[in-house]
Amino acid sequence: MPADAPMTPRASLVYTWEPSNAAIARRYGLRPEEVMRFDTNTSPLPPDELIVQCLAERLDPSLNEYPDSSYEELTLAIACYNDIAPERIVVGAGADEVLDLVAKAFLPAGGAALVPAPTYGMYAVLTGQRAARVVSVPRLGADRDYALQPNAIVR
Repeated sequence: MPADAPMTPRASLVYTWEPSNAAIARRYGLRPEEVMRFDTNTSPLPPDELIVQCLAERLDPSLNEYPDSSYEELTLAIACYNDIAPERIVVGAGADEVLDLVAKAFLPAGGAALVPAPTYGMYAVLTGQRAARVVSVPRLGADRDYALQPNAIVR
């Protein structure tokens, strides 16, 4: 690669969080309810009205959207309910965000993550983002329900 060529990360390791509907609405001069998303693996259709009536008077965002990643209201409600400091609460929207937090907390740069294969692809992505290496351990085959191999894991 020429010295003046732009450096770009490998596509398989790029993972960014998406802005909230409110942030997109502000950016484009819209109301949050006018934003229809197709980029966050959620349904663009709202939930059935009966479900909405049963769960809350006002849902923000609607049930088919991820919440804002600050989780401020939820964190404060949990802290208040449990009489503990909000700083002691960790909230995540789905497996990817929780796995990201775990990787950031426990996987140092230069470290390694033991990852049975086949498995969820995000483990390798998060390991790469932490400048760590994946130590892949094959699972047993389909005839054995892809069970883990304890001896291989210990080795």
